[in-house]
Amino acid sequence: MRLSNFEEHLVDWNKLRNETKELPLEKALYVVNDWWCFLPMDNQYLHFDDLASWPDPWDLINDGVFDNLAKALGIAYTLILIDHTDIQNIEIGLNKDHDTVVIVNNGDYILNWSPKVLLNINSEEISILKKVDSSVIKQRIH
Repeated sequence: MRLSNFEEHLVDWNKLRNETKELPLEKALYVVNDWWCFLPMDNQYLHFDDLASWPDPWDLINDGVFDNLAKALGIAYTLILIDHTDIQNIEIGLNKDHDTVVIVNNGDYILNWSPKVLLNINSEEISILKKVDSSVIKQRIH
């Protein structure tokens, strides 16, 4: 599904970033997770192993196609750009069931699992097979 109005969604995403950067950590994570999780789910669009094809944040919103990885990437971009003082580490992980999750603060929080849900478990408990850390994701932001 393509978003109908790039400019409106860009404004909404900017508003999300501005509203969450000063919130307490868990509240900010819930709000960001829900914003991305409630977008319509599309068929596979991005591939975990094809990092070179991952869009930057603005192309991601402009493309308006949101599979599980695109949503995780959107969450990670949002968290990186808000530069919240309590976020120390962000990774995108692929689990054994091929779900893509966002791992925050070395596994203290797992996002992109479900709306209204932050998993608060060790990331090893959900069998993360591959990870991409925030330094790689930050390179996509220009």
